[in-house]
Amino acid sequence: MKSENIHHLQTRQHALDPIYLAEDQTISIQRSLKEGERIKCLSGLLWITAENFKGDIFLNENKDIEMHGAKHIVITALKSSSFTYEQSH
Repeated sequence: MKSENIHHLQTRQHALDPIYLAEDQTISIQRSLKEGERIKCLSGLLWITAENFKGDIFLNENKDIEMHGAKHIVITALKSSSFTYEQSH
């Protein structure tokens, strides 16, 4: 997968498959995240902003965040990056 749109993110069957973003590429998640859903940066550096969430988030390699209740999440790669979007266990 080179890049994906939000519709694919919401219906992915393989949640652990990495999502790749090129430098300056942006993707958005239009729905609210549920409790336990996490965004994990596997490589690179991500800038994440969202409605109903305190401030902007910067995630680098091996960092993750749970954004319960956040709406319209926008993720921008500040350099070539990969991340997963998954339910935590």
